[in-house]
Amino acid sequence: MSSLPISLQSSSFVGAVQNNGKNSCSPFVRIQSPLPNLLGFTKPTFSCIINDPKNLLSHNRSRFCGIKSVKQEREAQISQVKDDIGDGSGSPSTSFLSFLCPLLKFFSAGDPSGERNYLLEEATSSLSTLARLPWGSSSLPDILNDKQKVDPPLPLQLFEFEACPFCRRVREALTELDLSVEIFPCPKGSIRHREMVRRLGGREQFPFLVDPNTGTSMYESSDIVKYLFQRYGGKSSPSFGILESTLVTGWVPTLLRAGRGMTLWKNAIKESPPLKLELFSYENNACARIVREALCELELPYILQNVGQGSRRAKLLHEISGSKQVPYLVDHNSGVKIGEYKKILSYLFQTYSALLCLVALAFITKIFPNPRRGPKPILPQGPKPWPVIGNLNLIGHIPHQSLHSLSKKYGEIVLLKFGNFPIIVASSPEIAKQFLKAHDAVFASRPPLSAGKLATRFLPPGPALSAGKYISFNYSDMGSAPYGPEWRQSRKIFSSEIFNAKSLESTEKIRVKESII
Repeated sequence: MSSLPISLQSSSFVGAVQNNGKNSCSPFVRIQSPLPNLLGFTKPTFSCIINDPKNLLSHNRSRFCGIKSVKQEREAQISQVKDDIGDGSGSPSTSFLSFLCPLLKFFSAGDPSGERNYLLEEATSSLSTLARLPWGSSSLPDILNDKQKVDPPLPLQLFEFEACPFCRRVREALTELDLSVEIFPCPKGSIRHREMVRRLGGREQFPFLVDPNTGTSMYESSDIVKYLFQRYGGKSSPSFGILESTLVTGWVPTLLRAGRGMTLWKNAIKESPPLKLELFSYENNACARIVREALCELELPYILQNVGQGSRRAKLLHEISGSKQVPYLVDHNSGVKIGEYKKILSYLFQTYSALLCLVALAFITKIFPNPRRGPKPILPQGPKPWPVIGNLNLIGHIPHQSLHSLSKKYGEIVLLKFGNFPIIVASSPEIAKQFLKAHDAVFASRPPLSAGKLATRFLPPGPALSAGKYISFNYSDMGSAPYGPEWRQSRKIFSSEIFNAKSLESTEKIRVKESII
């Protein structure tokens, strides 16, 4: 029998299963391998979980060590993330604004992707514009008359969310100073950008400005506005009332818009697109406000090109769009350019929805299978898998009991799919012996690092993907080398030189000390 690169790996959990009415310790063995022609199956590559409730430990006791439950560890990690980030799972319909804003029911019960009452949208946004006039509508004359005025070498970075009145005050100042800025939306429920704020500034408070040109970062809208005018305003000073008006009219747009731009949409994608979107807008534009709310609820970072009245960017906007109308969105990821706010909303929620991304991924996986799979193999029976997730929905909080239940229904050997990867589950001593005794040499090897091997199918080679190869000296060390003469020779050296009585005695004090710790 030829030796194949097959691995035997102990799992990270041990549980008890019902076996003839008795509880017994049931370990799992996970095997990844090109499957030889045994047991009547011809699948070229597979993973196998052996659920042997009786004889597996006694047969291969030396193969299992350090097996523990990961459930408590996973729950602790989730709890820690919730403590660090805060519970941001609420929606506009459950926030305090739902009691203050009866208009919320006209906005699809808080679902930003639902069918909208555009007449009411435009009316409330226009009233919000009137409430904040004249701030955030035009560039200051002193700024426009300064011929030497140019944008900073590096773009400013603003962490904020659209519904925040104090963030609005900063955006109004940016419009008046004719400055572009990178916006990192931080809606309630955001993890990605809020974590960046905590890491950069030490606490979760908005707005938060980062100026990479001077190395300055600061909270407090009044301090930010004063800094912007001192640094980039020349002889200009903030418009009269812009600092004092926030508590008077600053909350009006938030209330009129019923909390839009405050909470992360539940179906938003989890990762930012590779390239930032670009939005031509100015703060007090009614239609642009609606688009910015959507970008915030999707947590999409974007470059805000302020094009207030008299702005120098009006010429650039005209060259790109053929018009000076805002809002105007440019998506550099897809090359799409859109200039009408209704179309922009439709595009954003269709393109950057996690649900649609999953559907698209399932479609692509089904239509374009891996060409290296070869002919359709002969496989054991099992439950029909779902798209994308496979049979993961059948695995409960106690996995070995779920596998035991499946074996009762489908037999001693069952085919499952975890995502798009086939898993063979063996649940009897007889089947386990086929893998661990009759064909133990075939299944003795370990595969290369699975994550790196999987990633190289989709990503170009690089240092990150080659780390496992370099760390293990091209998979030649004892922990990752394939079973064969070299591995057996390495094991002999380990046994005679490292695990002999003299070596173990010399390190006994260290082991005892570590066990106490």
